[in-house]
Amino acid sequence: MCGIFGVVFDGPTRRRVRTLAPFERMIRHRGPDDVGYLYLAEERMAWARDPEPPPWCAAAFVHRRLAIIDLDRRAAQPMLSPDGAVALLYNGEIYNFRELRHELEAAGYGFRTRSDTEVLLVGYQAWGLEVVERLNGMFAAVILDLARQRMVLIRDRFGIKPLYLLNDGGAVAVASELPPLIALLDGRAALDHATAAAQIAAHGRPTRDLGPATLVRGISEPPAGSLITFDLSMLLRRRDHADLAAQPAPGVTRRHSPLPLHRDDAMSLDTAMERLRAGFLDAVGRHLISDQPVTTTLSGGIDSSTLVRCIRRLQGPDVPITAFGYVCRDDDRLDETAYMRLAAADGTARLHEVAIAPDGVERALDRFLAAQCEPVTGLSAFAQYAVLSAVAEHGFKVVLDGQGADELLCGYSSYVLVRVSDLARRGQWTEVEAIFLGDDCGHAGSLPGLADRIAIEIALARRTGGGDLPAVLGRCRALAPLVDRVRPWPLAGGWPAGGPWKPHMGAGQILTADALGRATAAADPASAPSPAADRTHRFVHDRYRPQFRRMLRFQDRNAMAVSIENRVPFLDRAFTDIVSSVPIRHLIDRSGLTKAAFRKAFGDLVPDPILARRRKIGFEVPQGLWMDALHRRVAALAEPGGLGAAAIIRPGALADAVTRTSDGAADAPDPDFLCFLFTLDGLVRRCGLGTG
Repeated sequence: MCGIFGVVFDGPTRRRVRTLAPFERMIRHRGPDDVGYLYLAEERMAWARDPEPPPWCAAAFVHRRLAIIDLDRRAAQPMLSPDGAVALLYNGEIYNFRELRHELEAAGYGFRTRSDTEVLLVGYQAWGLEVVERLNGMFAAVILDLARQRMVLIRDRFGIKPLYLLNDGGAVAVASELPPLIALLDGRAALDHATAAAQIAAHGRPTRDLGPATLVRGISEPPAGSLITFDLSMLLRRRDHADLAAQPAPGVTRRHSPLPLHRDDAMSLDTAMERLRAGFLDAVGRHLISDQPVTTTLSGGIDSSTLVRCIRRLQGPDVPITAFGYVCRDDDRLDETAYMRLAAADGTARLHEVAIAPDGVERALDRFLAAQCEPVTGLSAFAQYAVLSAVAEHGFKVVLDGQGADELLCGYSSYVLVRVSDLARRGQWTEVEAIFLGDDCGHAGSLPGLADRIAIEIALARRTGGGDLPAVLGRCRALAPLVDRVRPWPLAGGWPAGGPWKPHMGAGQILTADALGRATAAADPASAPSPAADRTHRFVHDRYRPQFRRMLRFQDRNAMAVSIENRVPFLDRAFTDIVSSVPIRHLIDRSGLTKAAFRKAFGDLVPDPILARRRKIGFEVPQGLWMDALHRRVAALAEPGGLGAAAIIRPGALADAVTRTSDGAADAPDPDFLCFLFTLDGLVRRCGLGTG
């Protein structure tokens, strides 16, 4: 894992940036092991250790290295080809680098290191841009090619590794995180109103991809799975030609390695189980390749428990395995300690339990927010930060994590509702009835409990085309008692008196009417449907993109803040191709059981009480208790300036939110939304973003 920053100068930027040292310091945590600089002009490229750009250069880059594979200094970056024509700055890991190296060696290419970095560099020289179609890994990379006069930016299929692009008509710059680019704007950084409004309208949890824009005007995030090619000769001439410097840099973007969109409907359950098992074991094996010690996180859920058990199966009984997990001491309903211990039992792993007191949140909050930079929805990301901090304290540099399984294996109950809608449209009422009566949808199959569960899911189901749920229920004889309870409920927003959710102060009271209208239109899930044929598959495909963008950013920043490489085997390219081929009926079975085929595939490895779990806790924290400890942070929302000064915010709205919160009003913002607001406000203040 590494950090990248680079800028192609225009005239004013070249005069202002006398040294790269302050920008290097902003990404040092991402790579404490080594640093290198690269300077280039139209026909010249030079590697250096001096942060002061030479007079002749038109572009300057810096790379901070976290050494994981091939610890020798010869594997440091920026890495240049032997002829000096191509340079690579790369963040991530290529898990199939050994196979690619063998293929390249057979074709006559030589290597100076054992690194995956050099495999990517040589692969580009051999295959050009098509090298990206061969990569199985997580990566964000910048390729500078003097021979072809192009600069190429690439990101992996899911956007596991971050990359940001500044192109404001002056300098063009890239970075692994926002702060260096905000600093490069030199006081001109401003809040992007459209993006901020859309994020607030979605309570920080957009259900569709809102595009490449970020919360900072002029800075974008190239989409996951994108490959962007710039005309390097034009970029490098911009510093001397005013007519070019006033125009945006041309970039050609295309997507690579998309997730397959068609299921193999003829696949049997046995075949699905066999492929999922073999594919995941292979993925975990690839993710264990490292020249640094490797550990894993453990939550007690199906995903992380399967992960740690697969590591034990692959490494045998004699290799020590360590796991780290968050334990909730303040709320028994959120505590998964018993399941974590069960997963680690029988010599599987030595478990480190990480507990967090409310005052511990306040003490470490500034470090956490500085690491994230961008706002967070809820404080579960802080619990992950605490766990990864413990990992670093124990000397580990690589950690495997279970992120991504719920999104791709249909682990959320919202997927079940869409599955029901699919079946209803096909008239498969027996299947609909079986799912609604399954334990996974209700509480031990009780109809009253099922009705409450529907209340929680109904708005989401409607917004995503879930259909007229009372009509669906009415077609199923055994579900008739639910119809009268469900029919009066509104199908879009709001909840019945005495329902499971209390009303909360939301975006409608925070945003101006104009901002709310534009944000709601931008966040409409129906505006950009996936081309997948099956509705449930389409829903999965559309939902994972915005979800991954959030959760992978939380994870990357938390890990990089303590100089740890975080790996996600569930997002292995080969494994996700397998998951995409499995029919939905094997992922959500007739009883509504989620991840059904995956659970059955590992029945011999994972303890039955874990595989049988139907109540999903997730990575939850005692949010209300922690927010009480942060009352001073919440109160800062009412102070002049900050987010409250933005034109998209109703006058006095944030002060009103603080008052309702301190008064304990029933319609105060819910803790997740409140957390999003005060961390967004903190971003505006901390980075000095203009709000006009």
